[in-house]
Amino acid sequence: MVKLADIPEYERNHLMSKLLPPLGDLPWVVNEKPLSEKKVAIIIIAGLNFREDHNFDFVDSSYRALPRDLVSSDILMTHASVNYDRSGFQEDINVVFPVERFKELESEGVIGWRVDVNYSFIGGGMSPGVYEPNERDLAKLSKADGVDTAFIVPVCPNCLRTVCGIAYYLESAGIQTAGIALFREIAETMKPPRILWVSYPLGRPLGKPSDAAFQTEVIKRALELLDAEQG
Repeated sequence: MVKLADIPEYERNHLMSKLLPPLGDLPWVVNEKPLSEKKVAIIIIAGLNFREDHNFDFVDSSYRALPRDLVSSDILMTHASVNYDRSGFQEDINVVFPVERFKELESEGVIGWRVDVNYSFIGGGMSPGVYEPNERDLAKLSKADGVDTAFIVPVCPNCLRTVCGIAYYLESAGIQTAGIALFREIAETMKPPRILWVSYPLGRPLGKPSDAAFQTEVIKRALELLDAEQG
């Protein structure tokens, strides 16, 4: 497992060449509901799909629906990258897809309620604009489902560009977003509305597998950004 500083210089330079400007003027949704009343969806950029489903292709802008009540052993990570391994996900799905942590936050009254369906994309090497039609489609589905907020999680640097794109399109459609950044420079250049940079190894956006308290703290720190007055 690596951090960006641990990647060979040629690969770091390759990733730094992928820095992009913002997709447009910063969208900024003000939602007056307290977090304890907000309906929150999770969007994972890790190529997660059910074993019986068609796997994500390497170049694939589609998304998959993941219900709130699922068996983690039924889920595959079909995203592949030389920059990280899948050991964190294999040990604990919540380090990538924090479905159990969100159920706990719901039962504790920290968030209003979890949606019945969450969504998964694959980051790959495509530019964020390729995802726009499907991301805007997802925005319509989310609004129809009454979603107030989307929590968006990547597993690698390329995924973060997709996170920034999804945040832009969802906020443009009226849905608040908060995300995780594993690659600070991409977040700084693309300027999504709200994002929490974490210096954890790639592939482990919530930090430590099987450490529920640690994962919950990371999620809470990201969701606190929803109360920020500016991006």
